[in-house]
Amino acid sequence: MEKHAYNKGVQNNTNIFYGIGYCIDTHFFHVFKEKMKGHIMSEIKEHAPGTFCWLDLATPDPEAAKEFYHELFGWTFNDMAAGDEGGIYSFAEKNKKPVAGMYELSLDQKNQELPPHWLPYVCVQNAQDIARRVVDQNGLVVVPVFDVMGHGNMGVIQDNVGAFLGLWQPKQHQGYAYVNEHGTVCWNELAVKDMEKPVSFYETLFGWKAKTENMGEMPYTTFSMQKNMVAGMYPMPEHMQSVPPHWLPYFKIEEIEKNVAKIPSQKGEILMPVTRAEGVGLFAVAQDPQGAAFGLVE
Repeated sequence: MEKHAYNKGVQNNTNIFYGIGYCIDTHFFHVFKEKMKGHIMSEIKEHAPGTFCWLDLATPDPEAAKEFYHELFGWTFNDMAAGDEGGIYSFAEKNKKPVAGMYELSLDQKNQELPPHWLPYVCVQNAQDIARRVVDQNGLVVVPVFDVMGHGNMGVIQDNVGAFLGLWQPKQHQGYAYVNEHGTVCWNELAVKDMEKPVSFYETLFGWKAKTENMGEMPYTTFSMQKNMVAGMYPMPEHMQSVPPHWLPYFKIEEIEKNVAKIPSQKGEILMPVTRAEGVGLFAVAQDPQGAAFGLVE
């Protein structure tokens, strides 16, 4: 598939987040609570294949986005030259270690009205091999695997229900250095219409093991690797049937009510206000000033 198809596919996701928060039940927070048991902050030296290892933000205005995320998470930024066309790739850092990436949408992408978006990546040992298996599982390789200046090999795929996901085969760059800390990723969740197809797709592709349980009136699937939970999946309700399947990253945040309250003054938008899952925690869904959506959890 050519690049414009990926652009179009992401463009179709522009409105997905306005209803997402209202579908999230306490299942997510029980999973998150289990992940955090006994957690002590330490730098991640490498990520296991089949686990999430990175995410980056495509945005039309990197400088404005930097101001927003610095205010929200305290990120600092390290800019690196990217490619031969004068592009810049910015590493968002915590304790001078990378926790996310950011780059400016190309002129071609802007002309095609590709919206700002966060894209999560899964660590793999051989991205070319995974890409071939994607096709075998009725998925699509929307950005063919290529070398990123010695940092690693990357590609972008679309699963068998239409959700986009990045692949990362690490070389010099292993991925984010921290998780489950303020301003770092704590969870990735897949919203779908068909709960069965993605199970076989991801179990075959990454070796994930799926477990589906009923949480109230809604089923919820957790994906695990060697008994460690790596992601979740839930079915979108009727009022979201026009929304494409999608992955949404969640960041851990301290003082969520205080931080979410200041998002509008930073020209962002609160898509779902802070909501309490009794006995578990608080969560919200927001959108940065350029339009990229993300979840927050305390």
